[in-house]
Order: sequence, then C-alpha cells, then structure tokens
Amino acid sequence: MDPPEKEPPTDLVEVIGQPSGIYELPVGMIQQGELVSGLVQQLLNVDRLREGGLEVDEVTHSFVVIVSQSCDLEWDRAARQPGGELDKVLPNVMVCEAHAAMDVKDRKNVKGEVINNSKIWPRIRDNKDERFHFFEEVPGSEDAAGEGIPELVVDFKRYFSMPTDELYLKLELVAKRRSRLKSPYLEHFSSRFFQFQCRVATPRQHLSK
Repeated sequence: MDPPEKEPPTDLVEVIGQPSGIYELPVGMIQQGELVSGLVQQLLNVDRLREGGLEVDEVTHSFVVIVSQSCDLEWDRAARQPGGELDKVLPNVMVCEAHAAMDVKDRKNVKGEVINNSKIWPRIRDNKDERFHFFEEVPGSEDAAGEGIPELVVDFKRYFSMPTDELYLKLELVAKRRSRLKSPYLEHFSSRFFQFQCRVATPRQHLSK
C-alpha cells in the first residue's frame, strides 16, 4: 500500500496566476519601477556619422524598467502643464533593459562558454549578485495587457536615458505600460541599482594573514 501523500509546504503551493504581492497595475502617471514593453530606442549610426552621413538605427526593447525617481517624474508632469515651473522639467528618463531570465542564465561569451554557470545563477536569482536584479514572473492579473510577464533579469550595466517627451509619445503610440513594483520591492530594486553605480574601484583587495 502506497504511503499517503504529504501536503506541500505552504510556501511551495502553486500560486501561478494568483496575486503576487510584488506587482500592481500601473495607473496614473508613470513611476519608478514600472515595467514597459516594446520601447523603441533610436540610435545614431556612428560609422555613418564618421563618414559625414546621418543614419538612425532602431533597437526595440522587449522590456525596460523605469529607474528615474517618481518624485522627479511627478514634478516634470506638473511643469509641463500651463503655468508650470520650467526648472522642474525632467529632460530625460533613465531606464534599465530587462531580459528574459533564461536568456541571461544561458548567455555565452565569444568562446561559446556559458557565462552564468551553476555557481553564479543562484546568486543572480536570489538577488545576491551586485550587478543583476531578478524579477519573478508577473501574473496576468497584475499585467495591464492581461498576458503575464515571464521572469526577467536586469543587468545594472545595461541602462540608458530617453528624452522625456519622446518617452511619453512612445507610450501613447507603441510602447505599453505593463506592471509596476510595489513597496518594498520597488525600494529594493532602486537601492541596489544606485548602489551598483556608486561602487568604488580600489587598486587591490585588503590582505589577510
């Protein structure tokens, strides 16, 4: 006679499709910690520019995360209204690229070797590696598109800025606001990003006897 099956631990119960407690639907003005899909970035072709020509290349980002502070974005919105304070206008919005976690996990170097091997990946997944930030999947109920978003990883070296008015226009035409980090997950992500940017390179490590 087979032994009775044990109930799984509460923290391991299947919760796919259920509210995560990490994300919420984006409403109102755009804020820090928002996940945006389909953002198109225009880049000057440097080779053509060097030759005296002008050519623009387009890069479509599957997902990006807004990094600029919500308070700055709020001041910017108010400043763009009639009679607004022009010194509060935010010229650019900073964002981080976000890639499918499996793509990051399986990323290879020029020799074809997997970079993020079994020793590194658990640190990335658990947000213990200072360069990366891992996001669990977003359930459909917390995705404005209703589709759900797969696990993502942000590489803190992969960030860029976009003119604010250009970002607003693209959000109207092409890019989509999908989900938003809730507190304290928002602050966790934000603090880790800026800590990485503030790191200090030293000539060597401390010695120990």
